[in-house]
Amino acid sequence: MKLQKELMKRKLVEYFAVKGHDNFGTPLYPPSVYDLPVRVPELFNRVEIVPCVDDIDTGMGTVTLSWKMFVLGTNLIELGKSTHIGESDVLRAVMGEPNVDLPAERVTSPKAVINFILKILSNSKTGFIELPENFQIPPEALTLPLLSKARSPRIAPTASGAFYSR
Repeated sequence: MKLQKELMKRKLVEYFAVKGHDNFGTPLYPPSVYDLPVRVPELFNRVEIVPCVDDIDTGMGTVTLSWKMFVLGTNLIELGKSTHIGESDVLRAVMGEPNVDLPAERVTSPKAVINFILKILSNSKTGFIELPENFQIPPEALTLPLLSKARSPRIAPTASGAFYSR
């Protein structure tokens, strides 16, 4: 169990290092971890990153998304909130290509995410699993978002250029 925990920790550290996090104590941009369950195959079906519409300002054409991470289905950590301008920016964030220059409420650091995942997986009998050597993530899951198109956010422009939810 300790070996699996150490291996998972190394994979998570590598994931965040590749994402450009030099200081693991600095809060992260919430949408930037949307691909975590795909980039670390051992977390596939164990970790889910969920964007939720928190606020829609039709006058300004902005959408605020709150980002939550669930580990083993019910264990939740808040990643923060991100604000997006226009339909294309919301879709880019949900598709895994966020504009990191936009405003965000950054509340969770890579260190907190790593510790949370390791704690939950360590406390569960099904937390750590050994994947077969030939394990591959299903090809349809490699296309973000990990949701079907029917469940993607629906944001449409109004005549004034503002946006609303259908």
